[in-house]
Amino acid sequence: MQLCGGRLDAVIASALIPGICHYTVMLVQMTIALPFQRAGADESVVTSVAVTVGVMWALLVTGAVSVALVRSGRLRSPRIAVIAAWLERFPPQRIAPLLVGFAALAVFDIHIQWLASRAFGVALDWSALAASPRDCRSSTSRS
Repeated sequence: MQLCGGRLDAVIASALIPGICHYTVMLVQMTIALPFQRAGADESVVTSVAVTVGVMWALLVTGAVSVALVRSGRLRSPRIAVIAAWLERFPPQRIAPLLVGFAALAVFDIHIQWLASRAFGVALDWSALAASPRDCRSSTSRS
C-alpha cells in the first residue's frame, strides 16, 4: 500500500497521518472520559479537560465543514482546496488500520496507567488520566 507519492509527500504524510490519527483518538478518549468523572473531582481539572475537548471538536468540525464546502464548490479557498486535494489521497479505508492501532494504543495506555497507579497505591481517576501531566501531579499531590 502506498500512501504518498514522492519524498516530500512521504515526509509530510509520515508526520501528518499519525498526528491526525492521534488527534482523533485523543479527542474520542477525552470525550468518553468526561462523563466518568467522580463526584469530588477537582473542578479546574474537569473544566480544563472539557474546554480542551470543546476546542478540539470545534476545530475538527470547522475543518471538516470547510473541506466539504470547498469540494462541493460552495466555498472558494485555494488553501483549503490544497488540503482537500491532499486528503483525497487518504481514503478512510487506507488509514483505518492506523486509526484502529491508535485506538488500541489509547485503550492500552489508559488501562496501564490505571493499573500502575493502583499497584503503587495512588488511585488516579479518569480526570487525571485525561488531563495534562501538570494537572495529574497537582491532583495526586493533594490526595
